[in-house]
Amino acid sequence: MKLVRVDHSKYINTDKIDAVVEYNPNETHVFTGDSYEPFVFNQPIKKVLDAIGGSKEHSFIVYKKIKK
Repeated sequence: MKLVRVDHSKYINTDKIDAVVEYNPNETHVFTGDSYEPFVFNQPIKKVLDAIGGSKEHSFIVYKKIKK
């Protein structure tokens, strides 16, 4: 799982993203999984795509530990 910070208080798992839609110049909607309700980010689409694409400014990686 790879989480990226897109907003000051929102992280998103990039493995689950189905669509990224610019709603207006300062609002981006991200659709994940089978959800019909988007995550709404008050950020321009470029900033959201930079975060999703792995910009070091936004990156936050989480690794799942496997217990044996």
